[in-house]
Amino acid sequence: MPSNVKTYDGSEDPEDHLKIFQAAVKVERREIYDNLKEAFLVNFLQQKKCITDPVEIHHIKQKEGESKKDFVQWFKSESRHVKGALECMRISRFMYGITNPELT
Repeated sequence: MPSNVKTYDGSEDPEDHLKIFQAAVKVERREIYDNLKEAFLVNFLQQKKCITDPVEIHHIKQKEGESKKDFVQWFKSESRHVKGALECMRISRFMYGITNPELT
């Protein structure tokens, strides 16, 4: 694997990761790219969930005892799959969903 590409951990869009990997491979001129691309997509695209109703973003709320850091990570992970939610809607939902008094 090219040294400038980190291992895919499943926390980001697999197609975005693939674009970064593809650019690195072109620079390195690796011939195995097509095989790796197919194997990667078969493995990770099935895990990609897509929610088309932006109202679903309203179900993301900090759980009792959940740390700020854990909530932020969970919110980012869950909200990126909600297609059609405007940035202002994501910000508003984050502000409503966090229950930590320091952040509200």
